[in-house]
Amino acid sequence: MNLKKTSIMTIFLAISAIFLSALSIGCKKESTAKKTKAENTNLPPSLRDLNEESAEYIKGKNIVVVLGYGFNDNETVEKIKAELNSSVSVETESSEGLASIFVFPDNFMSGKNGKITKLPSLIEEKNIIGMIIFGAPEKTHKTLTDLMDKEESGILPYPVISFFSQDDPLGTEYTSDIAIDYAGNTAGSEELDAEKTYVIPDFDASSVIANTIKLMVQNKKPFDKNDKLQDIVKEILGDKHKVSRYIDLETKIPAINHFTFE
Repeated sequence: MNLKKTSIMTIFLAISAIFLSALSIGCKKESTAKKTKAENTNLPPSLRDLNEESAEYIKGKNIVVVLGYGFNDNETVEKIKAELNSSVSVETESSEGLASIFVFPDNFMSGKNGKITKLPSLIEEKNIIGMIIFGAPEKTHKTLTDLMDKEESGILPYPVISFFSQDDPLGTEYTSDIAIDYAGNTAGSEELDAEKTYVIPDFDASSVIANTIKLMVQNKKPFDKNDKLQDIVKEILGDKHKVSRYIDLETKIPAINHFTFE
């Protein structure tokens, strides 16, 4: 009888120990989750739902944003800077920030002309985890190729996404993970005016840049050029736009990483 009671007591104590151990682990996980959430409240609004790994990943790093043709007038630039500073944080001379913004041609002047070839010197001291280019001027792909040639692997260690490029289409596709154009203004049709703001229905450049930055941070590496890219573009642009693959004007072949939207 005593042996039976002892066995029952032993089983009871074992179950209790397991329960308390599980409870302790659960409390630690909850404590860690609360800690991570508390730490992430220090991040800009659009990045606060990042997991702990991603939040740590962006510390001391930059995503370069180049504002070129169609997005480089003073009013548009200041609007984008202000909105991005609220959503993802913008680097300035006096403060750190995830987005490091350069305006073409203003920040690329060499003599009286803006030269995109100055890009490498502007970013050489930065720890870059992504690059976003709006209205890329001619020779941008050559500049990116020069950056690629400096890498031992021959590819950039971070993603490049180009919007509304005014550069060579094939060159843009080669040097970008993703190229995105508005259906009414794809390469080969009306070119963007360097002095005119690019207006697209239901398109907010700041929100699109913030979406792109968040995806770059979550991915933590260049985007693979495969069939999944179209879903990524849809996530960048939002539900208001229909996304299609870009069809080369000469070969009529759809590009794997070039898309249009309407």
